[in-house]
Amino acid sequence: MSRSKRLVVLVLLTVAVVLAACAPAATPEPEVITKVETKVITEKEVVVVTPTPPPAKTYPPLEEEEEIRIGVWLGMTGAQAAGSKFKLEGTEMAHEERPDVNGVPVRLILMDDRTEATESVNVVARLIEQEKVHALLGGSTSGLTLAGGQVAEEYGIPNVCYLCSNPATTTNRYYNFSCTYTDAWAGLQGAKYAALTKEWKTVAMMVNIQRDYSVGITRFFRDAFIELTGGDPSVVLGFFASQNGDTDFTAQLTAIKDLDPDFIHTSLSYQESVLVFQQAAELGLDIPWMGVENWDYPDFIGASGPAVEGACCAMDYDYRAFDNPVANAFVDRSFELDIMPNHNQALAYDGYMMLLDAIDRAGTLDPEAITQALYETDGFLGCSGPITIPAYEPDKDHHPYKAVVVRCVENGQWEVKDVVLP
Repeated sequence: MSRSKRLVVLVLLTVAVVLAACAPAATPEPEVITKVETKVITEKEVVVVTPTPPPAKTYPPLEEEEEIRIGVWLGMTGAQAAGSKFKLEGTEMAHEERPDVNGVPVRLILMDDRTEATESVNVVARLIEQEKVHALLGGSTSGLTLAGGQVAEEYGIPNVCYLCSNPATTTNRYYNFSCTYTDAWAGLQGAKYAALTKEWKTVAMMVNIQRDYSVGITRFFRDAFIELTGGDPSVVLGFFASQNGDTDFTAQLTAIKDLDPDFIHTSLSYQESVLVFQQAAELGLDIPWMGVENWDYPDFIGASGPAVEGACCAMDYDYRAFDNPVANAFVDRSFELDIMPNHNQALAYDGYMMLLDAIDRAGTLDPEAITQALYETDGFLGCSGPITIPAYEPDKDHHPYKAVVVRCVENGQWEVKDVVLP
């Protein structure tokens, strides 16, 4: 070896020794196989070390696995406790009906994120790292899924959210899916019913400015209603804001009463909406209402009182809206269990069944294969109607194409007015 070449090697070795001596003690890393190449550059010999990643994990055929582990993460406590209870009921109903895939048992692992975004992140990480789940079902809301779903994305584990209608929950998120449509689609159909069927011309809007879902659906409804009524923004007479924890809405309702719009659009939560209707009755407010899926709780009409009569909403489910073998069997089983079928329960049932259908078609617990099978979901028949997942495209959501149900309160009961197919 020439003197110049010996000096290069000596310098490289010296630098390596100095760096090793100065570096802090580190946690031992798994052994990584390296590939060493030698290249000649301007007559000097340089050693290039190219790390070779560890071999990818291989998965046997599904039938050779001992169990299928599915993590279920919901807000069983906190603000989403009521809705999460129904989601869990729907998941357990589906699990009871289909407890295995080709003889391989499914084990559900439930964790409570307390309806907190930070805890959603922690819970999803624990399900993946400690419980070694093969797939996930959750979370309770779009906002929580934006947090926890990002962890699933980083680990490459498919996550099916039951009721995530915010387009951002699947946009540029390859491993995240939803069982329901987007707020844009729901807002459009609600606005069409208000503007074209009811022929309402002006609206006042109540929105919780601290809740992503409320802000999003309000924006989509507003934009669609303005366009459908001729493009004049003044048809929206005002926005009336509230925040999490508010219980007194009399100031907003009094101001709306003075404006006298053709109708009021609200995207407030179930608990907030009950208080709004109770207080509207006390104020003698006699203006029609248009709402969203937050109203789908068995005791909503009774708790809200007489002011809810005539109120309408755009929904992703009503047990009378779909007539197919899956939907009919789901309704019959719900009544056997003394459960009034509702959208939380129905979409959770469909989410579990859709995920197992994908695992069955994948024929393996490889998360990449399961994810690809989810993208190939085409016309999957659920109790909330057929579900088709569009192909992944950057900067676009891949929420399913689904029907919207419009229903109104008549004589103290929900009545289906329209089912809009995608």
